[in-house]
Amino acid sequence: MIDVDLSLPPDEPGDGEDPIGAPDGKTIGLAMQAELRDMQAEVASLKRQLARSWQQQSLLFATLNSTADGVVAFQHGDEQLFYNSAFLRMWNLPEESMASLNREAIRSHIAAQVVDEGDLKSRISSYDPLAEDFALVHLKDGRIFERHARAQVVDGRSNGRVVNYRDVTERMKAETRLKFNQVVVESSGPMLWVDSAGLRVRYANPAACDLLGYRAQELVGMAMDDFDVHLTPELIQPFTEQLRSTGRPMSFETKFRRKSGSERNVDATVSLTNDGDRTIYIVSIKDITEQKAQSRERRRQQALLSALIDSIPDNIVYQDAEGFYLGCNQAFAGMVGLAPEQVIGRRAADLFSPEIAASIEAHDREMMRTLERRPVEEWIAQPDGTRALIEIVRSPLRDLHGRVIGLLAVGRNITKRKQEEEELRQAKEVAEQATRMKSEFLANMSHEIRTPMNAIIGLSHLALKGSLDDTQRDYIGKVNSSGLHLLGIINDILDLSKVEAGKMNIEDSAFELEGLLENVSNLLAEKCADKGLGLVFDVAPDVPRTLVGDTLRIGQILVNYANNAVKYTETGEVVVSVRTLETDEGTCLLKFTVSDTGIGLSAEEMSRLFRSFSQADSSTTRRYGGTGLGLAISKKLAHLMGGEVGVESRVGEGSRFWFTVRVGVAQPRAEAPKRVAAAPSAQRPARILLVEDNEINQRVACAMLRGAGHRVDVANDGEEGVRMALDADYDLVLMDMQMPVMDGVAATRALRGHERFAKLPIVAMTASAMSTDRELCEQAGMDDFISKPIHPDELLRKVAQWVAR
Repeated sequence: MIDVDLSLPPDEPGDGEDPIGAPDGKTIGLAMQAELRDMQAEVASLKRQLARSWQQQSLLFATLNSTADGVVAFQHGDEQLFYNSAFLRMWNLPEESMASLNREAIRSHIAAQVVDEGDLKSRISSYDPLAEDFALVHLKDGRIFERHARAQVVDGRSNGRVVNYRDVTERMKAETRLKFNQVVVESSGPMLWVDSAGLRVRYANPAACDLLGYRAQELVGMAMDDFDVHLTPELIQPFTEQLRSTGRPMSFETKFRRKSGSERNVDATVSLTNDGDRTIYIVSIKDITEQKAQSRERRRQQALLSALIDSIPDNIVYQDAEGFYLGCNQAFAGMVGLAPEQVIGRRAADLFSPEIAASIEAHDREMMRTLERRPVEEWIAQPDGTRALIEIVRSPLRDLHGRVIGLLAVGRNITKRKQEEEELRQAKEVAEQATRMKSEFLANMSHEIRTPMNAIIGLSHLALKGSLDDTQRDYIGKVNSSGLHLLGIINDILDLSKVEAGKMNIEDSAFELEGLLENVSNLLAEKCADKGLGLVFDVAPDVPRTLVGDTLRIGQILVNYANNAVKYTETGEVVVSVRTLETDEGTCLLKFTVSDTGIGLSAEEMSRLFRSFSQADSSTTRRYGGTGLGLAISKKLAHLMGGEVGVESRVGEGSRFWFTVRVGVAQPRAEAPKRVAAAPSAQRPARILLVEDNEINQRVACAMLRGAGHRVDVANDGEEGVRMALDADYDLVLMDMQMPVMDGVAATRALRGHERFAKLPIVAMTASAMSTDRELCEQAGMDDFISKPIHPDELLRKVAQWVAR
């Protein structure tokens, strides 16, 4: 850097001195004097010019030193650099050491401070002398310099170079911020800049253009009321005054009309700013059309939900996690005697008695702890003073994210239901008691009726075996057949009672179809032969031979149908057919049909069939007897076995009665009953203990057994029977069920208590048809049973079965 002194040199002569005069006073020639004066004037002029140049150079350097830009200049071929103080400061160059640094050292010092050192060195060392060079130089300390190099041209030739460095760090930051702000404005939501004087748009960002459907060129210059539906001059003045007084933005809702004519609901936020001498409204816009539509839909749904909840008669209330009620329906509000809005913000303690509130809050806390939905019953006092039993079901109340924010309680007044349940329970107990009484009555009646029937049928059977004349035999034979007929009626009534009481059990056991049909044949063959009727069995080849089902009940229906067929047929035949309707995995649906060539039925008569106590011919002059129970029982039994019943008939052409049952299909196998021995070909005499309290039954049974060659001892009650069994060896015990002192069940248990009687056959003789009594027989250890009245053939068959061991 160069300093300039503008004072005159001290050894120059001052004005007024004559440089031509001599000390000795000699005079020089006038010509020389004149020439010297001219030269002196010229020197003075040069001195003045030099002074002015020094002054101008000093001013130039002072000006350069005062600028913020760093300036450095050099001439080609000269190592000297010319620079100002800003250059030293910008590049951290020590002024006191500059004299000792050459150009290369200064270049290295500068290059070491920039980010791209190689680029700067290239620009300093290699350049076009006449070309300008402009570049941004990024320093390691974060500053940014603008470098502008120009040629120093004299007489059209480049003598050197001047390089200007300008610190543009803040400007670049400001430009970056400006660009950022511009990007933010351009990419932000809809925004308008509006001149406050004329309320005309000065700027609209792309989002605002999209919202209103205009291009930016169209929108700029438009008046606000061209698209703001609600804007009026009366609104502007107070609005502007409030903006200026508060200095804070203001928000309001309005409606904008788009270029297409459609309208959008918007939320506008307005702030006030100055642009030079003008005031500008900055209007930020949010399109809330969809939001308002959703809000309307939400309000509609809330109103609908509220109406729906209010229409529910159950008490509904929901509360936050602290127990404060958030809302309820009309039913709950009515229960506590308040309006729904009065319930909000209250707690259980505000609405109920301390005892009830404590119970409610305890259950609320338990639900909030476990988050388990469970019903609880609470007695709650109502506004009218009555108490109601409320069943309250609590469940967690969750927000949209599934977080538990409280609970929902739904309460139902179950006072009436509980009363009805109690009445139903009592009615059920009464009905069950009545059923038990009915069952006990049926059991007692069965016993009381069957006991004399046993005497009638048994004694008449024995009498028929004796010496009777024709008249006596006719009388006794009719007594015997009437007794058997009466026994069938009794059995039908008991079966119907059991079915209607749900006490009829359907068993599933394997049986052979051939055996079932053979049993039916044995029961019908004699009757058919007496009337000269043919009896035919027709089984299709695809019908399984080994089945699983209740053979007793299937046989009962078949016998009932077949007996009716024989009863109503005078000539022709009775056909029993079996067909397979469908098969499934391990089961099949069988159809049994009994056809006859009898009197047939009319359509009106068929409509009365299969009803309890109903007959086809109900006239007082009817030819055929019967109670009408058989078909009703058959229908109920078929239903219990998964089937149906039906009839096809024409008057004078016979009838076809059918029923279906679903049975299992089993592989043919030999199935031996528990401790059952096969009947021997010849019956051997046996010693039998008859335990029976009724004298007539004793005489009947003894006569039948002794007539077959057996030795019979009689005990009058169970206790005597046990004592006699201990004193002798018996092949078989026939045990009555109901006896004084000790009944048959207790006596059997007493006998089974002795090891010697573990395998002694004990067969019950019961006048009861109830399945519970038969179950008692099995539980006590009895091997088999015979129903009273005792049929001689059945009795002897059972005896032969159990003594042949």
